[in-house]
Amino acid sequence: IPNLRIDVNSTNTKISLYDEEMQFKPGVAAKTMTILSDAHIDIKMITTSVIDISYLIYASDKPYAIDVLKSIIKVN
Repeated sequence: IPNLRIDVNSTNTKISLYDEEMQFKPGVAAKTMTILSDAHIDIKMITTSVIDISYLIYASDKPYAIDVLKSIIKVN
C-alpha cells in the first residue's frame, strides 16, 4: 500500500471506556468527547463499539483526562 503510514511513538496513550450498559445509553460518546474538548485535551483518534469508546490522546494529558472523565462517572 503506497500511502500507508505507520506511526509508533511513546507520546500517545489510549483511554478506553467500557460498559455493557453503554449500548442502552445514547450520547455517551458525545458527552465524553465534549468533556475532553472542554478540558482542551486533543483527541488524536477515536474508536467506538456499542459497549466501548477509546480515545488516543497525548500521554502528557493522561492524568488530566482521567480526572475529568472520572468526574462524570458514577461509582457504585
